[in-house]
Amino acid sequence: MRTWILLAFALAGCNVGSLPGAAPGTDAATPDLTTVPAPDLAVAPDLSSPFQPLPGVVPIDFVVDDSANQVYAGNDLRWSGSMAFDPVSRIVTQDVGWGQGDYSHFAPLFDDGPWDAGGHEPLGSKAGDHLLGVTVFARPPQVGSVMFEYGLVDLGYVQGFGNGWFWPGDRNGLFAVEAGKFSPIKAAGVTFAKFGTSDVQLTVDTTRLDDCGGRCAWDTRQVAVHCSAWGWAQIPLRSLGAGRFGVTLSDVVGAGHTLARSGLWRHGDAPEFVVVLGARAGVEYADMGGQPLTAGVTAAVGPRGGPYQAVALGRAADLRPTIPVP
Repeated sequence: MRTWILLAFALAGCNVGSLPGAAPGTDAATPDLTTVPAPDLAVAPDLSSPFQPLPGVVPIDFVVDDSANQVYAGNDLRWSGSMAFDPVSRIVTQDVGWGQGDYSHFAPLFDDGPWDAGGHEPLGSKAGDHLLGVTVFARPPQVGSVMFEYGLVDLGYVQGFGNGWFWPGDRNGLFAVEAGKFSPIKAAGVTFAKFGTSDVQLTVDTTRLDDCGGRCAWDTRQVAVHCSAWGWAQIPLRSLGAGRFGVTLSDVVGAGHTLARSGLWRHGDAPEFVVVLGARAGVEYADMGGQPLTAGVTAAVGPRGGPYQAVALGRAADLRPTIPVP
């Protein structure tokens, strides 16, 4: 299960579900319709001399492949997880609280070359190749093993939109540091697929919402959406009049747009999404048991600028609605 959840405020007694990405104990930020802000640089590259690890540690390598889209630079991504990172020693220690929302606890990813030649990436890496990585170090325990869970966040999306969880699937990454073992560990990374050419329109008709059998009274003054395709960041939908709200993907993704490091979708994609209703963080449009609802929600897919054709919404294994791209 994902460790990080996005908390929402309860409205009119309705239960809400949860989303991955925000640290436990924090609320989602109010959406900001600006381009992605530059992240805080908790760690800056030191190219003056090769790094010298402390004795008795094991190296752990982690790499993210952004070569297809080339939208990330060093320090844009954080290797988040149950580990606190010391930028001086580059040692990680177990932190089951995942930093409690303090992103400076996590190791940034770099594109500055290998750690033995002035950079931070795994041995043999090449600076500027859009394979962003980091090598951290851990002290093996005296006995047994220590398990670390992890994921990946876009720090700019977190700061701008309240979420930026880009780890795929429903399970966190895992690696174990075992007593007496000092061989390098390769933690599984992520390869970002090349952006596609399919544009998407999502529309919410607030006059057709499910009221949970009279038990839910929705605040429809504002409507927003979270989506796995852009790291579960929350973006508002614009009013189309007569109680309808909508967003067109090509209006919000790509350079110069709100979601500058996201793109159009590919054939076969089926990103998950959750509609959010109400001002500020709002509440998830979900039934009393927390399952997201879809009454009044429609989607259409087509080339950039249309024409668009309606598609039937699907459901993921976790029961969140999806938009299948034919």
